[in-house]
Amino acid sequence: MHIQPSPGIALILPIEEKSLSGLNTGVQQKRILKGVICEMGADDTNNYGGTIKAADYGKENDTIYFLSYYQEGNYDSVKINGEKYYLVKFGDFRLNLGRANHD
Repeated sequence: MHIQPSPGIALILPIEEKSLSGLNTGVQQKRILKGVICEMGADDTNNYGGTIKAADYGKENDTIYFLSYYQEGNYDSVKINGEKYYLVKFGDFRLNLGRANHD
């Protein structure tokens, strides 16, 4: 897939996590969500004129945990080929596991 998000934005495919019982917990109403980076936007400029480098936050196929805004109205999302993706600011990434197992 080659889609170019805006600078400072990543296209994330959410991953449903399984509970200890093996049931999907879904992605609704959680503060931190898990996903896979599908595309990274270009570097961005912060409010002070500095550069926010995409490479400092992650790269395609990295597994990340990111901040959810479910209670504030949720993220911008798009459907591409029937799959739901989130558009997430680099600054909302909380943990990057690298190219870890996506299960």
